[in-house]
Amino acid sequence: MTTESPHPTPGINHTDSMQNAGLKVLRLQYGKMLAQQAGVQAGDDIEAVHDMRVAMRRMRVALRVFKPYFPKSSLKRYGKRVKAVGRVLGPIRDIDVFLEKTNLYSEQDAQNQQTLASVEDFFGKARDEFHVEANLYLESQTYADLVKSLENFTETEEIDSGPIVRASAQKLIGKRLSKVRGYEQDWRQADYVTLHRLRIAFKRLRYSIEFFEDVLGKEQYVAIKLLKEIQDHLGDLNDAQVALLLLEDLPGEYKNPHSQAYYDFRRGERDALVASFPDMWQRFANGGFENNLEMALRPLNV
Repeated sequence: MTTESPHPTPGINHTDSMQNAGLKVLRLQYGKMLAQQAGVQAGDDIEAVHDMRVAMRRMRVALRVFKPYFPKSSLKRYGKRVKAVGRVLGPIRDIDVFLEKTNLYSEQDAQNQQTLASVEDFFGKARDEFHVEANLYLESQTYADLVKSLENFTETEEIDSGPIVRASAQKLIGKRLSKVRGYEQDWRQADYVTLHRLRIAFKRLRYSIEFFEDVLGKEQYVAIKLLKEIQDHLGDLNDAQVALLLLEDLPGEYKNPHSQAYYDFRRGERDALVASFPDMWQRFANGGFENNLEMALRPLNV
């Protein structure tokens, strides 16, 4: 069992106020965002795009879950602005994943590789266009203002008053768990939109646990491992759905029996992931996850 984090953590203490904990989380994610910016702007590092998007998503979740512990409206001004950065990077990441998985499919058959080359070329050019748009945004005054504002905010002098982590973190995480549990009946309809929302709820739960990694027991890593597996399953489902939408929007001259065969392949992949999700949910719902989470939270009660 993993017993320590392989990555930097916020450095939260049991006695931190929840406001200070939120500042530490936002400070860490802000630093990760800046660390990836040059790679994103260079355009040839797909992991930089991915990592910057993850930092933005974690920042958005932090803004959401820590909002009650900050003065009214102090976090509200960042939500839409942080989301805008993610939206600029989103189309690039969608195409990166699409091209990566299309390439894997093509490699299975030399004929596929040849016949889908024009499709890959089309989306490669589309990625270049989205990258130009992203660079324009990252070089804009709008983005510069966001960076400066976040820098000033995350360096705010820490405040020791208000609810503390020991008394409040468990409630925060419990709220995220309840949000996931709220989908227990809805997801059984096997509706893609519902499963997409469930994916977001799982992600918010996982991030909320990870925010408090410094003060939780080692059992958290078992719980997080399962959440990652569920997230990967629903993420693959999302990738397949995005691929279908991209292929549906292909100009007519790129559509042929081979692109249709690939479309059918991705549709089958999506349907199989939907059909197999009940097994993933059962692993989450069988009690093991909540037992591990409960044990991970025990240090907060000391």
